[in-house]
Amino acid sequence: MKPFRRAFVTSALALVLGGGAPVAQERLAVGSVSSGSSVATASPVPTAASSEMQAAGLTTTTASLTTTPPAPAPATATATATATATPTPTAIPPLFATPSPLPRETPSPLSPETPPAPPAPAGAASRVALPRDLEVEVHGRFYTGVSADEREGWTRELGLREARIGVEARIGKALTVVEADLASRTPIKDAYLQLDGPLATRLVAGRFKAPFSERRLVSSWKLPLVGRGLVNDYVSDRNAIGGRRLGAVGAVQPWQGRVEVAAGLFVSDAGDANGGQAEDYAARAAVRPWSWLELGGSGYRAAPVEETGRREAAAAHLKLEAGRLETTLEAMAGRVAAGRFRAATAVASYTLELRSGGRLQVAPVAAGELLQLESGEGGQGHAAIAGAVISWARGLKLKVQGERARRPGDPAMANALAVELGAKF
Repeated sequence: MKPFRRAFVTSALALVLGGGAPVAQERLAVGSVSSGSSVATASPVPTAASSEMQAAGLTTTTASLTTTPPAPAPATATATATATATPTPTAIPPLFATPSPLPRETPSPLSPETPPAPPAPAGAASRVALPRDLEVEVHGRFYTGVSADEREGWTRELGLREARIGVEARIGKALTVVEADLASRTPIKDAYLQLDGPLATRLVAGRFKAPFSERRLVSSWKLPLVGRGLVNDYVSDRNAIGGRRLGAVGAVQPWQGRVEVAAGLFVSDAGDANGGQAEDYAARAAVRPWSWLELGGSGYRAAPVEETGRREAAAAHLKLEAGRLETTLEAMAGRVAAGRFRAATAVASYTLELRSGGRLQVAPVAAGELLQLESGEGGQGHAAIAGAVISWARGLKLKVQGERARRPGDPAMANALAVELGAKF
């Protein structure tokens, strides 16, 4: 009777646990699925009745349930679920479950269908369209060197003589030039507007060189000397005749520039008794009968000053450019504060090409100057200069020269040496 009772109790519990009692939880595992059917094994969860059975020494068997899915499975899989003594945690209701994050859309590159960016606001900076015929050129040059003079006990003087940078802008027949010297106390050297009109006419207004004295007008880069000489120092620098001024010039250049006539009005020198409030006059005329010869003359008349009276000068020049030989002669006469004066200058150079293409050139230079004043012996001056200019690729120059001169006020002749290195772009 005892074995029968034990089998009966075991069968009853199996039916209760396998029949879906509300207190029981099942784990279904997919068994071997074949021929459109699958077998699932239900493992009973331990309850109070099962605990009593274990205490009484009863053994629980496994009930197998067979279920048929609504559709045949595409593949065969085998799984076995093993009953454990650990209770299964209660499932979280779907309402409180954490939702899975939505997939992020990867931004695609711009395509033709992408709408254009909105326009800039009204306060944003706008671009300025430049004229198509605008031409802008930036250039510069500098000079540095060392000199020694017998008058000062051969004391060597090293310095930066020039450090210029300029900008030129051309629109049609209008040219604007601004040039500054960073090594000078007055940095603005040139600032003018040049207009080319009909019938070979030209108008220049601003700050520039007055059309007087060929030695003064030539660029320091083309001048084969270190400095412009004692005549220019006395006439232009000391007595304010010619040089850079604020003014306006009208010119005519017919026959393709072979003839040039210019005249202008300038503001007087700020250092004289007029304080820059008077007017100076300058004029120049030149003719080129041949491409290698130029003949011309110029004149300058400064505003009269009560203490010194009139200041004026006239000059005539000849320029010869015959192949590698370049020569410039100029004669000058006029009146300054110390009285009347007469002067003459001459410079000649001959260019030798040491490498093909003219990249390396050497030009021996010879020059002479005379200056005579009516003030007596102290007003006499003359100089003899010899040297050479070495040029490389037309953008680098080395000037070497020696001078033996007697300047106005010197008691006797004295020697001086100078070396200058220059570059331009």
